[in-house]
Amino acid sequence: MSHQPALEAVLLKQPFRCVYPSTREIDSSTSSPAQFRLLFNNRIARDLARWFTAYPSDEKFDID
Repeated sequence: MSHQPALEAVLLKQPFRCVYPSTREIDSSTSSPAQFRLLFNNRIARDLARWFTAYPSDEKFDID
């Protein structure tokens, strides 16, 4: 039997879900795939970081 620290043994049971962009469409004629990927990855990084770190309560319902 291996010993794990208490926090490493915690598993999240809910799946990560993200609708991007959630409020407005991004025009593909003015944005390259690389630009879209950068914006999308930044959004996912921000959302996932909130699962593991504290953040101001006024940012709870952040909009794109």
